[in-house]
Amino acid sequence: MRLSERFEVIEVLKTVAVSFLIFNVAMIFPLTSFIFPVYKIRANQKLNQKQIFIVNTALFLLIGFVSKMTLMLYVSLFLVIEVLYYMFETFQTKMEIKIFDRIIITSIVSTVLMILFLGQASDTLEVLKKTITDVYTNQYGISQRDLSMIFNYATKYRMFLLYIYTGAIAYFSYLILKKKEYKDWKISYQWIIIYIIAFFVSRYAGFGKVIAVNTLAILKITYALYGIKLIYNLINSKINNSIISQMGALAVGFYFSGITFIIGALECFDFIKIHIVKLNNGGKR
Repeated sequence: MRLSERFEVIEVLKTVAVSFLIFNVAMIFPLTSFIFPVYKIRANQKLNQKQIFIVNTALFLLIGFVSKMTLMLYVSLFLVIEVLYYMFETFQTKMEIKIFDRIIITSIVSTVLMILFLGQASDTLEVLKKTITDVYTNQYGISQRDLSMIFNYATKYRMFLLYIYTGAIAYFSYLILKKKEYKDWKISYQWIIIYIIAFFVSRYAGFGKVIAVNTLAILKITYALYGIKLIYNLINSKINNSIISQMGALAVGFYFSGITFIIGALECFDFIKIHIVKLNNGGKR
């Protein structure tokens, strides 16, 4: 075996080992899950197509050996983020796909796959539901009625709740990978058209109301997030500190989510344009 081939084998083994380790950390600490796709995408940039295939196959087998449920999560979420990221980057030269559109599409695909996989694991979920009920009823004194309300809410809004989880991981993954381009992130106006349709379905249609309500919640939080990005741009243009600007924008978005949603929705239609004008020499031209 040549020296170069040995280095290739070592690089593949290292990528598999570190990826598997980070994946398990992500399972223990879900809030850090975005680190896994970020590492995989960056690590794969050093590998060729054959090596990427070997790494993904090895991870698939390792994760599947540990648990089928975690394998479902890997395929429906992390692999989707990775594959779609490469697809969007590949097609970027032929058709421009805006960053927020990428995040939305990725999150929707992941959400649909997770719902399908969870449907196949209904027996396991029932056992988990019974275990949670026993723990919270016996140890924390929560009534069966309150737990039933929580489970009913989770069932009704499972699409929205799963979207929040998948969307957060996709969003933070792109935030790290495309951090330098953050101020230029855009979103398409077509999602607002879907929002309007969902609004009328939720109010007046005799069917599809649950899906419509979930769609409204999904798009509202998405455009609010885009509005936060616009506020970030405005604040950062004044103080030129990304951390303080992001904290300020998040605070505005948290306390005035409705206004933030409207700002994001109107800007995508070009109804609002935030122009940043810098005047030098005391404003003299």
